[in-house]
Order: sequence, then C-alpha cells, then structure tokens
Amino acid sequence: MILRYIQKAYSYSVVFSHRIFLALTSLLVLCGCQQDYPLEVEYRLSFNGETVHCNSNLQIEGKTWQLSQFQFFVHNFYTQDKHGQWHPASISSGENQSNSVSLLGEVCGADNNWKAKLNTVIPENKIEGLKFTLGVPHQLNHLNPITQPFPLNQSDMFWTWQMGYKFARVELINESNEWIFHLGSTGCDSPSPVRAPEEACKNPNRSDIRISSFDSNKLIQISLDELLRGINLQIDNNCQSAPSELCDKLLGRMGINSKQTIFGVK
Repeated sequence: MILRYIQKAYSYSVVFSHRIFLALTSLLVLCGCQQDYPLEVEYRLSFNGETVHCNSNLQIEGKTWQLSQFQFFVHNFYTQDKHGQWHPASISSGENQSNSVSLLGEVCGADNNWKAKLNTVIPENKIEGLKFTLGVPHQLNHLNPITQPFPLNQSDMFWTWQMGYKFARVELINESNEWIFHLGSTGCDSPSPVRAPEEACKNPNRSDIRISSFDSNKLIQISLDELLRGINLQIDNNCQSAPSELCDKLLGRMGINSKQTIFGVK
C-alpha cells in the first residue's frame, strides 16, 4: 500500500514538473520571438500650413516676426496596435537624445533636430496611434544638469534645481521686440533655488499628447499659429508658466488642464 502511494506521488511529481517545464519553455520562446522595430517620429513646426524655420518671415498683426528658438523635451512614448492595445516604445540613445528623454526642435544659429528615434514592438506600418509626454520626467527634472548626459546638459533649457527644466522654449523676435514662452513646472518647494524639492511640484505642467491615426510616413505637425491665436505679441510677450491670462491660454493649448490643440498629423 505504501509503495503504491509512493509511486503515485512520484508520477504526479513528474507530470507537474513536465507542465512547469513546458510553460517556462513557451514563455522563453515567446520572449525570444518578440522583436524590436526601429521607428523615426518626425515633427514639423508650421505657421498657417507652411513650414517654419529660422529664416521664415511670419506676418502677425502687421509685424514681421522670426523664430529665435523652438525646442521641447519628450519622453514616455507608446505605440498602439490594430487591437487598440498600447505598447511602450523605448528611446534610442544617440545624438540629441538619451534613453530617457529626447530634445526636439531648433535653435537659430545652431543644430536642429526634429526626429525622435524609437524602438517599438510593432512594425511601423501596423502602428495605429502614438502617444508621448511633453516634458522631463520628475525623477530627472531636478538633477544637476552639469552631470547629466546630453540633451539634459543643455544649459539654456534649465531654470534652477528648484524649478527644474524648461520643458519647452519658444522665442520669437522682430525689429523692436521679442516674445518668450518657457514651459516648465511651477510651485516647486525647496529652501532655495539651488536646492531640489523633496516633493513633486504643485504644478507639474507635463502633458500627455495622443496622436490618433498615426502614419509613420507623415509628419507630426506643431501649429505655431494655433499656439499664438488671439494673442497680442507686442503686449502679451512673456510667459514663464506662472498663472496669468497669457500663460493659461498657452498651457491649455499645450494640453495642460485642457485638450491640446497644436499637435496633429499632417
């Protein structure tokens, strides 16, 4: 009788071990079959449908304006498959981007970069949607920029340790004036400007941007005319993300506490 129980126990043990082995083998096979596909997401700054570069003349309220700088940080990319499921897409380390964040845009008189280079588990011709976060992630936002890899060491995209990075920097000039919009976190509490806050800022001012019907053969258009719509650039000419009528408009159009209106597929 005891021998029979021992034989049954051994038999169950063998079957159970075999099932575990098959399950682990299947899991390893699935993991091995998953492939990363390179994806370039290209952005384009436009004004009334025309591409904007540093030498573009923008006619606004009877004045001629030119771009001085338009740069922004992005991270936290996801791609959507045909079933509506979202999958994380990693940023490829390289020029103008680390594996955590990408800096896009243009500085007049310097290099420009309008492409985010990613790796995704979905082939680019099967991607149905794209989403990303505008800004620098909280865990990187208040670190010392001197010790950070490029692009987080670009000094003009940083305020202070207390405030962190400028998530977006938009500057225009004309013959007699300049227009400035710097987007970043506010309400950051620390003992001094050179001390990082221990807690998250009251107004993080990061926005999640979703692009429906994404097509890798098309550009993501950023509408500068929509950002500036209804704003008197000569008078309302400076926003540093602090609460104000001008900043409320600009932040809302960027997707902060509102639905963004400047990013789309073209």
